[in-house]
This record gives sequence, structure tokens and C-alpha cells, in this order.
Amino acid sequence: SLDGDKTTEMKDLWKTLRRFLNNGYMLIGDLQDLDHAKIKYTPEQLARYQRQVWQWNEGFLSFVEENRHHISLYLSLPCKKKKHPTSKDVRCQHAHSHSSHLFWGNATSHELPDGNLDGATSTLWRLGSSQLERAEMYLSKALAYEHVIFVPEEAIIREDGVHEIYHNLRKELRSFVDELDLFGDLLLPDLSLIPGIEKERANKDRNTAADQAPLLGHQQQTNIALRSLRRARKLLGDMNDDYVAYLQYIEWQEYPEEMDRLHKDVETQWTYFRIWAQEVE
Repeated sequence: SLDGDKTTEMKDLWKTLRRFLNNGYMLIGDLQDLDHAKIKYTPEQLARYQRQVWQWNEGFLSFVEENRHHISLYLSLPCKKKKHPTSKDVRCQHAHSHSSHLFWGNATSHELPDGNLDGATSTLWRLGSSQLERAEMYLSKALAYEHVIFVPEEAIIREDGVHEIYHNLRKELRSFVDELDLFGDLLLPDLSLIPGIEKERANKDRNTAADQAPLLGHQQQTNIALRSLRRARKLLGDMNDDYVAYLQYIEWQEYPEEMDRLHKDVETQWTYFRIWAQEVE
């Protein structure tokens, strides 16, 4: 069995591993942005980004190699339900909520994954629903901002709040659409993405139905909504590439003409997105 100190040590390794992965995500993303955002850069600037990624990669691989056994042991021995790692089951090393507290942290014990039961379908339903609800929340917050960048009295101020909000919206949409391509009807089983469609159908005045265009079927409604989600993801992604390039030039204090062009482009794209989003809501 493992004593308390070793259990704590493995928990610390798990946190360190996640920090490594998060840092790598940021560094590799910054390097990738040089291409995706079409940023102008010198060979020296490119080399600096490359060195950061190489240094991270070397440190990450060394860490994993040195701690492979404990990391594997810790992750491969989850507790049943929500038992604490110091429970009578000496092989138990962590609870499900420790592995993925963002998703399982508030789940009741009977909702936690069990490989002996077919809970995948209902889990995917809840995941998709949760992502769409968060996306709607971020959209509502983002649309309250008229500008991403504004210039009061020649002092450029970036609305970092709206950037974080619309970036979160974009990530939710990207994840949902990618998962939909992967899981199909398991994520979205014969349901419309349009809230309240059944209520609208129930409240429809059948006496005047002949004088009005019939409501679209669920599948048609869903297809229209999905096209809007993909369109929103594309619009936000294109704008974000320009915004990332703009921020990079601000940091480097280079390419003032590009900064001015990108400033205008970002604002134009944001204005268009706000109008479009309100029209298709």
C-alpha cells in the first residue's frame, strides 16, 4: 500500500503534469498564431518562439520519463463513487472529480462514469446541452460590447473583457461542432436546437394555420441552427486571428500601418458579427 506522503506526492505530480500541459498549450498556440494570424515576423522572432517550444518539450518529456510510473499508477486507480484516497481500498488513489473537476465536480455519485453501465448517451446529451447553454451565455455578454478596441484621446485601450468572452464563445462552439461531427445523433438525437419549438407548436392557432407558413420540422430547424453555429465560429475565428496579430504588433511596437489596418478590420468585423448575431437569433 501507499502511505499518505506518497499519495500526496502523486497528487502534486498530477498538478504539475497539468501545468506542463497548460504551458505547452499556450506556447504552441503562440507559435501557431504566427501562421494562422498571418503575422509578419523576422527570423529572429520566429527563432525565439521555437526555442520556447523546444525548451518546454524537453522539460515535459524529462518530467514524464522521471515520473511515468507514479503518474500511471495514480491515474489508473480511481476510487469508486467519491471515496477519499485514504479509504479502506488501499489501491484507490483518486476520485473521479479529481481527474476532471470541471465536468464531474458537481455530479452526484450515481452520475459518475461506470464502465459496466451504458451511460454514454445521456452523458453526451448533458455535455452538448451544457455547452450550448454556456455559448448562449457568452454570446449574450459579448453582444453588450460595442467595441473590441477603442481609442479615447489617442490612448489605445483594448477591451480585454469582450475578447475573453467571445473567445470562450468561440471555444464552446468549436468544441460542440467538432463533437457533433464525431458523435452525430448521440450528441443531438432528433431534437431541434431552437428553444421552445414544441411550445410554439402547441400554442399555434390551428384555425389560422392555413393562412400561415407551416413551421419547419425539427431536422430542418436543427440544420439551420447548425449552419448558424458554424458561421458564428468562422466569423469569430477570422476576427480573432486579426486581433491576435494586432496584439502581437502592439507588443513588438512594430508595423504601425498593419496595426492601424487590423484595428479597423477588427472593429468592422465585430460590428458585422453583432448585427448578424441579432438577425439570426
